[in-house]
Amino acid sequence: MTIQQADYLVVGGGTAGPALAARLAEDPGTSVLLLEAGGELTQREALAPALWPLTLGSAIDWQYRTEPQPGLGGRRVPWPRGRVLGGSSALNLGGWIRGNAADYDAWAGFGGPGWSWEALLPLYRRIEDSGRGPAPWRGTGGPLRLRAAGPGGRLWDALELALEQAGFGGRTDVNGPRQEGVDTQEMIFVDGERITPAAAYLSLAHRNAAGGNLAVRTGVRVLGLLFDGDRATGVRALDAAGREVRFHAGREVVLAAGAIGSPQLLLLSGIGPAERSRALGLPVRVDLPGVGGNLHDHLRVPVTGRAAPGTTDLPAPLPTPENLRRWERHREGPLRDLAGGGVAFLRTDPELAAPDVEFLLGTGADQDHPDRAGYLVAPVLLQPHSRGRLRLASADPLAAPLLDPGYLTDPRDLPVLVAGVRAALRTTEQPALRPWTAERNLPADASDALIEAHVRATADTVFHPVGTARIGHPDDPDAVVDPELRVRGVRGLRVADASVIPVITRGHTMAPSLLVAERAADLIRGADRTPGPRAGRTDDRTDDRTDGRTKENHR
Repeated sequence: MTIQQADYLVVGGGTAGPALAARLAEDPGTSVLLLEAGGELTQREALAPALWPLTLGSAIDWQYRTEPQPGLGGRRVPWPRGRVLGGSSALNLGGWIRGNAADYDAWAGFGGPGWSWEALLPLYRRIEDSGRGPAPWRGTGGPLRLRAAGPGGRLWDALELALEQAGFGGRTDVNGPRQEGVDTQEMIFVDGERITPAAAYLSLAHRNAAGGNLAVRTGVRVLGLLFDGDRATGVRALDAAGREVRFHAGREVVLAAGAIGSPQLLLLSGIGPAERSRALGLPVRVDLPGVGGNLHDHLRVPVTGRAAPGTTDLPAPLPTPENLRRWERHREGPLRDLAGGGVAFLRTDPELAAPDVEFLLGTGADQDHPDRAGYLVAPVLLQPHSRGRLRLASADPLAAPLLDPGYLTDPRDLPVLVAGVRAALRTTEQPALRPWTAERNLPADASDALIEAHVRATADTVFHPVGTARIGHPDDPDAVVDPELRVRGVRGLRVADASVIPVITRGHTMAPSLLVAERAADLIRGADRTPGPRAGRTDDRTDDRTDGRTKENHR
């Protein structure tokens, strides 16, 4: 049996957890232990930007699937989630899109003025090291380096012009004051390599280290919480060899295991809907109906076009021996970038105050026909009304939970996606893009019925589940955490990741997940100013049967 103790236990080494742990460790008298189920991020498929699709379904993916979705023709949608230090930011496309200011002002309705755009913007600026330089809305000098996607060639230029011709605006910084328009994404791909937020923040912690007050332990599968009365005191887990280990927190336990992992651990620990806990034979510790509820996600629908043979001016990013050698030796060649990676934000109804659709844009050589250029204009439903729920399949902590996002269950969602697809088709018909469109996956004059069928048959996730332990005021019956991210009815326990997000942003969720971590660090450090018992430095007491790994000041 291993017993390890620190002032703060942070469960989850994905996007939010390492950032929170690194910030807490900036107080030299504070000890912090970060636990991650996966291992170190060493996979070439994750580190080389253009190879990211090869991570899906791999050993560093939890390989979740939703329950059958009636709104999508009964399909079970794969939900990639990272099982590695770096989490889902090790599997994603790396785009940094914070969302609209109105999104965060909506959060303030759930969490108070400390969650408004005005209050949170300084935290975003603290996070960022934007390659676009300093600006009132942007940050430089922060731990997270952001650089623009690689050039997309002549087809990207044509696509950008076609979007302007279709009336969807010109160039903008989608993280600036005007979100509408077209942008080449800023990404976490720097000098030809993925630098996850985990790597960035743990590197920062190493540079700022006061001497062993942050430990990172990988290969630890947390099974549930430990309690002393109504206080969370630690977690029980399995190490990489399958042996039981326990970790204790002198101050607080913080769940940062993501929108799937954090509610799953709460439910396994008897914190959730009481009736369901009893049905599974689990003790009822706190009856919180909101745990696992409010599950929602961004849906995208592919609209693609392909040009005639002999049209591409970019090499296909294929994992050929030569391309792999160039990337491994010098971080050069077609694997070093996501060439032609861009986005556009638009309103399908001019009466709307903010965008309701995003286009995910891509250009390059067609994977199946490298001599042909191809493009993607994929509408994303930015503000879904549909909600679902995460449930436990059983009391077995190693069993995958049941994931039902309820795609298209609210009748307001499908018409927005249909309008988004129609806007994408209109873009493909513009003079600038017509020469590049020998064929596409939908006719330009598709009927609403055909588009609806296409949505139901092809729509899939953008890897953005949120909301399953959402923030709220004390009189909100569905709130799981209070405005300071403390779990209701339990002392010494917080949640700090995408699960606390009450309403998904008009952006990509890596950014607000990191924002929640920064906000949590400020809340915890602000509250932790009174004398009290401390665990001191991370204290590892391990018997001779344990081969678990503990890393001090990782990287």
